[in-house]
Order: sequence, then structure tokens, then C-alpha cells
Amino acid sequence: MSLGILRIDRLRNLENVEIVFQSQCSIFHGLNGSGKTSLLEAVYLLGRGNSFRSKNLDNLVNYGKSDFICFAQLSNAADDKVGFSRNGDSHTTLIKKNGEAVRSLSELASTLPVLLITPQTFDLLTGGPKERRRFLDWGVFHVEHEYKRVWQQWRRVLNQRNKILKNATINRFELSSWDNQFSELSEKVSAYRKHYSDVLIDTFRSLLECSDFTKNGNAETIGILRQIEFHYEKGWKLKTGLEEQLANCYETDYRYGYSTIGPQKAELQFKFSEKPVTEVLSRGQLKALITTLLVAQLTILKKKTDQQCTVLIDDIGAELDMGSQVFLLKEILKNKAQALVTVLDADNARNLASTVNEDFEVQMFHVEHGQITPANERG
Repeated sequence: MSLGILRIDRLRNLENVEIVFQSQCSIFHGLNGSGKTSLLEAVYLLGRGNSFRSKNLDNLVNYGKSDFICFAQLSNAADDKVGFSRNGDSHTTLIKKNGEAVRSLSELASTLPVLLITPQTFDLLTGGPKERRRFLDWGVFHVEHEYKRVWQQWRRVLNQRNKILKNATINRFELSSWDNQFSELSEKVSAYRKHYSDVLIDTFRSLLECSDFTKNGNAETIGILRQIEFHYEKGWKLKTGLEEQLANCYETDYRYGYSTIGPQKAELQFKFSEKPVTEVLSRGQLKALITTLLVAQLTILKKKTDQQCTVLIDDIGAELDMGSQVFLLKEILKNKAQALVTVLDADNARNLASTVNEDFEVQMFHVEHGQITPANERG
């Protein structure tokens, strides 16, 4: 379900933009502030229903204009059409699929699966557990169709439990009436995450043994990655049931005003020689680990669902050397995903396109002052 046609108007500095995608990989180069990241932001809006740059969508409206629109026609059997508009005057958002209002953001995500890779993505291991939970949940959502419903139910119960905990007049009986639901749903969420993490680990290890990886990767780094230990922690102790532990945590939860144990505290840890990888591995080795994890996610998505994901890579050269850029792109394309890549330097863009074009067709575009034009030189 990749992009076929993309139209953007009045989003930040992009006006009257239309792109017809004819290749699996598209590389956009231009100076900072030219509109490259705004292009990826538009696609992200169409696939996720929100922005990765601003919580306030009114900030995306072109200065002096009242609204912006994004539209995509997908390259799938149904030729699905997705539209997103935001009116900055009325502060209203309208999202449509094939002319009908989209009922939920999960419907949007299922129609156009989007994976975003930015320089901040490479903080996956150095950032807090929330980033790793988000990484896990993206994968589970796209391969386990029931997970969305279970996760939403669990989240509603968690929010209700926290609301009660913040109430100064609560009693333990009122709280315990929610604990049974919370425990049951928490076990389901954790089971989905644990199963996916097991599949992720197996896929990660298989990638390290594939010929392309061993041929293009650094032998020392590959050797280190093979020794990485994965530990999924569900967010509460394993020795007793969650409902019993919730009862034991009543005073603590009441004092803090929120639930201190549960899936919202889950963690996926990565260790080397029983130490956190961030304390042992070099920055380059951490990047290789994250890159391989991202490729593993796409491999699972393709194998489990045969869905075609659109991967947005912003400023690919900021964190990866040329060899790593080529490896990541080729692995993405091998999994039949569509890649939209932004590059600051024109020479880097041409070199990247030329190398990737040995195996995959590449389109190049130049971005300048909000205008996007096909580059004269194809990769």
C-alpha cells in the first residue's frame, strides 16, 4: 500500500506540490529549511493522523493562509485515496478515506503503514523506556490485528484507575473493582508484547547470519551484535499475580496518584556481557544495533502480513555513514517497502542513489523554497 500520487498545499512552506512516485525509492535533496522534512511530515499525517514535529496542527498552516491539505492516492488494488486537512481558523481537522470520514486513527494506520526514522530514532537505546515501548507497540499493532482493541481497552481502564487514584476521597473497595479488569487486560497486552519481542529477537539474529549483512557489515560489530542479550520486562514482578501486587501497591499508588506497576512500565532491555549496551558499545555499534532492529521490524511486517510499509527517513546522513545508509536502504527495499529519504548534500544524494540503483530503481528530487522538482540526474 505505497504512495502513488501525493499532493500537498499550504503545509508550512509547501504550496501546490504534486509528486508521482514511479520508483520504490525516492531521494529528496535540498538545503535546510527548503521543505524536505515538511514533505515527510505530510506523509506522516496521512498515515498517523498527527505530526512528528508539532502537537499543534495549526502551526503547520502556511503563514497567512487559513488551512492546509494533504492528499494521497495509494498504489494498491483498491487505489485507495486518503485526504487530510486542517483549518487553522476553526481549529478543526478532517480526515477522509475514499470520500468517507475516517472513524479512527488506527484505520488510517492500517491503510497507510508508516515507519519514521529520524536522527532522534537513534536515541532508542539511550532514551527512556517509553521510546522502546513505542517501538514494540508499533510492531505489534501492525502484525496482530486484535492488539489494537485490547490495548485501547487496557488504556481506558488504566486512565480510569489513575483518575480514581487522584481522587482524595477514594476507598480501596472502589479501586479494587477496577483492578480485576486492569490485571486481565494487562496480561493480554504483555502477552502480545512478549510474543512479538521473541519474534523480533529471532529475526534480528537471522539477519546477522544473512549473506548480505555479513558481506557489507563490519566483522567486529557483527560479532558484538551476535552477543547482545534481550530482556523483556512486563512492568511488574513475575512471582505473584498482578492483582495481588496492585493491592500491595495501594498506598504507593495513592500517594503518587497513578498506577506504579503494569504494562505502562514495561521495558525492553538490551545488554552486552550483562551490562546495558549504552555503557559498552560505541556510538557506531549502537547505530548498527538500531538499524538492524528497524530492518527486523520490516522483515516481520512483510512476512506476517505482506503489507507494504512506507518508510520515511529524514536526514539519512546525519547518523549513518555511506555504507550504513546503503545497507539500511537496500534492506528496506528488499522487504518491498517504499522509501522516502531526505538528504542535505546533493553529492551525497547522487552517490547514494547511484549505489542503491544497482539493485533498485531510484527517483531523485530537488527541494528548494517549498517547490519539489524531479532532479535532472536520475540515480
